[in-house]
Amino acid sequence: MRLLRTTGTDPELIYVDEKKQPRYAILSHVWGDEEVTFQDMQDSLKRKGMKGWSKLVGACKQARKEDWEYIWIDTCCIDKSSSSELSEAINLMYRYYRQAQVCYAYLADMRSDHLGRSFKLNFRRWMRGWTLQELIAPETVFFFTNKWEKTGTKASLQETITAITGWGPI
Repeated sequence: MRLLRTTGTDPELIYVDEKKQPRYAILSHVWGDEEVTFQDMQDSLKRKGMKGWSKLVGACKQARKEDWEYIWIDTCCIDKSSSSELSEAINLMYRYYRQAQVCYAYLADMRSDHLGRSFKLNFRRWMRGWTLQELIAPETVFFFTNKWEKTGTKASLQETITAITGWGPI
């Protein structure tokens, strides 16, 4: 399993033995344009110019703020050019989310001025096949705006999530 170390000046990919895996945070998000991939992480100039870099850095800063040294982000922690690694990661995805100490659900289309208003903004999030396991597997889920402002938790938004998705309670 690969994780991003959040403590340096730039996020750094490291490989950890799953038998000795450290505690970590995990990111739940909808992929956007120019996500930073495993290959992009090898090229610091390229990755810093990509649209997805700010989301990755924001997730790492949030993890570091909450004293998590590591975070797992699917876009860059899985080498999708390896079909065997991709297949293994897909099969282990629920476990990755379950074993994470905290999950950050990043709502790319929720701005600060939406706080306190309808939570249904990110329609793409609720239509993704992965959303259900990313909500159910982790014990703790925090929802964030596109500027990394905390908007609620899985528990505090339970009623709204159920109303939007028809799943409930989770």
